[in-house]
Amino acid sequence: MDLASVCRSIRPAELKFSLLILTPRRRFLDWLSQFMEAKGLGAYSNRRAREEEGVWLIPPIDRFSEPGMFATFVREMKPRLLLAELRQFGAEASDFPNDITAEVFDEYFEVALRTEAASVTDLLETMS
Repeated sequence: MDLASVCRSIRPAELKFSLLILTPRRRFLDWLSQFMEAKGLGAYSNRRAREEEGVWLIPPIDRFSEPGMFATFVREMKPRLLLAELRQFGAEASDFPNDITAEVFDEYFEVALRTEAASVTDLLETMS
Protein backbone atom coordinates (compact mmCIF):
# COMPACT_ATOMS: atom_id res chain seq x y z
CA MET A 1 0.00 0.00 0.00
CA ASP A 2 1.28 3.49 -0.84
CA LEU A 3 0.85 5.10 2.58
CA ALA A 4 1.82 8.56 1.37
CA SER A 5 -0.81 8.51 -1.35
CA VAL A 6 -3.54 7.36 1.01
CA CYS A 7 -2.55 9.95 3.62
CA ARG A 8 -2.79 12.82 1.14
CA SER A 9 -6.58 12.48 1.44
CA ILE A 10 -6.45 13.92 4.98
CA ARG A 11 -7.88 17.45 4.93
CA PRO A 12 -8.10 18.90 8.44
CA ALA A 13 -9.55 22.25 7.36
CA GLU A 14 -12.45 20.43 5.69
CA LEU A 15 -12.80 17.92 8.55
CA LYS A 16 -12.07 15.15 6.07
CA PHE A 17 -10.30 12.67 8.27
CA SER A 18 -10.91 9.94 10.78
CA LEU A 19 -9.15 9.55 14.13
CA LEU A 20 -7.03 6.67 15.33
CA ILE A 21 -6.82 6.66 19.13
CA LEU A 22 -4.00 4.77 20.83
CA THR A 23 -4.48 3.80 24.45
CA PRO A 24 -1.37 2.52 26.22
CA ARG A 25 -1.80 -0.78 27.99
CA ARG A 26 -0.48 -1.27 31.53
CA ARG A 27 2.53 -3.05 30.00
CA PHE A 28 3.58 0.15 28.20
CA LEU A 29 3.10 2.31 31.28
CA ASP A 30 5.17 -0.13 33.35
CA TRP A 31 7.95 -0.09 30.74
CA LEU A 32 7.79 3.70 30.53
CA SER A 33 8.19 4.06 34.28
CA GLN A 34 11.24 1.77 34.26
CA PHE A 35 12.72 3.63 31.27
CA MET A 36 12.31 7.03 32.91
CA GLU A 37 13.83 5.83 36.18
CA ALA A 38 16.79 4.32 34.32
CA LYS A 39 17.36 7.67 32.54
CA GLY A 40 17.37 9.46 35.88
CA LEU A 41 14.08 11.22 35.19
CA GLY A 42 12.27 9.72 38.16
CA ALA A 43 9.37 7.32 38.08
CA TYR A 44 6.66 8.03 35.56
CA SER A 45 3.86 9.46 37.66
CA ASN A 46 0.88 9.61 35.31
CA ARG A 47 -0.30 6.02 35.43
CA ARG A 48 -3.75 6.69 34.02
CA ALA A 49 -3.80 5.38 30.48
CA ARG A 50 -6.71 7.50 29.22
CA GLU A 51 -4.72 10.68 29.77
CA GLU A 52 -1.90 9.33 27.65
CA GLU A 53 -3.95 8.42 24.59
CA GLY A 54 -2.33 9.31 21.32
CA VAL A 55 -4.72 10.74 18.75
CA TRP A 56 -3.75 10.58 15.10
CA LEU A 57 -5.50 12.01 12.05
CA ILE A 58 -5.86 9.32 9.41
CA PRO A 59 -7.51 9.32 5.99
CA PRO A 60 -11.31 9.34 6.04
CA ILE A 61 -12.59 5.83 6.62
CA ASP A 62 -14.48 5.89 3.32
CA ARG A 63 -11.09 6.25 1.56
CA PHE A 64 -10.53 2.55 2.35
CA SER A 65 -12.98 1.23 -0.21
CA GLU A 66 -11.61 -2.26 -0.77
CA PRO A 67 -12.05 -5.11 1.73
CA GLY A 68 -9.12 -5.33 4.11
CA MET A 69 -7.62 -2.02 2.99
CA PHE A 70 -8.15 -0.29 6.36
CA ALA A 71 -6.74 -3.24 8.31
CA THR A 72 -3.69 -3.24 6.02
CA PHE A 73 -3.23 0.50 6.51
CA VAL A 74 -3.35 0.20 10.31
CA ARG A 75 -1.05 -2.85 10.33
CA GLU A 76 1.51 -0.99 8.20
CA MET A 77 1.29 2.10 10.42
CA LYS A 78 1.65 0.31 13.77
CA PRO A 79 5.48 0.15 13.80
CA ARG A 80 5.64 3.87 12.94
CA LEU A 81 3.06 4.69 15.58
CA LEU A 82 4.95 2.68 18.20
CA LEU A 83 8.17 4.50 17.40
CA ALA A 84 6.39 7.87 17.53
CA GLU A 85 4.93 7.02 20.93
CA LEU A 86 8.38 6.04 22.21
CA ARG A 87 9.93 9.25 20.91
CA GLN A 88 7.26 11.29 22.66
CA PHE A 89 8.98 10.25 25.89
CA GLY A 90 12.55 10.61 24.59
CA ALA A 91 13.03 6.92 23.86
CA GLU A 92 14.35 5.33 20.69
CA ALA A 93 13.92 1.83 19.30
CA SER A 94 17.24 0.85 20.92
CA ASP A 95 15.79 1.72 24.36
CA PHE A 96 12.81 -0.57 23.87
CA PRO A 97 13.03 -4.24 24.92
CA ASN A 98 11.27 -5.57 21.81
CA ASP A 99 11.47 -5.20 18.05
CA ILE A 100 9.32 -2.45 16.58
CA THR A 101 6.62 -4.51 14.86
CA ALA A 102 2.84 -4.46 14.46
CA GLU A 103 2.56 -7.48 16.75
CA VAL A 104 4.59 -5.82 19.50
CA PHE A 105 2.54 -2.65 19.09
CA ASP A 106 -0.56 -4.72 19.91
CA GLU A 107 1.04 -5.91 23.13
CA TYR A 108 1.56 -2.33 24.31
CA PHE A 109 -1.40 -0.38 22.86
CA GLU A 110 -5.09 -0.69 22.11
CA VAL A 111 -6.52 1.01 19.02
CA ALA A 112 -9.88 2.71 18.63
CA LEU A 113 -11.31 4.45 15.58
CA ARG A 114 -13.51 7.52 15.31
CA THR A 115 -14.86 7.92 11.82
CA GLU A 116 -15.47 11.63 12.06
CA ALA A 117 -14.88 14.68 14.17
CA ALA A 118 -16.73 17.93 14.57
CA SER A 119 -15.37 21.39 15.05
CA VAL A 120 -16.40 23.56 17.98
CA THR A 121 -16.89 26.33 15.47
CA ASP A 122 -19.99 24.40 14.35
CA LEU A 123 -21.34 24.82 17.88
CA LEU A 124 -20.67 28.55 17.83
CA GLU A 125 -22.58 28.93 14.60
CA THR A 126 -25.61 27.06 15.93
CA MET A 127 -25.66 29.18 19.12
CA SER A 128 -25.99 32.53 17.34
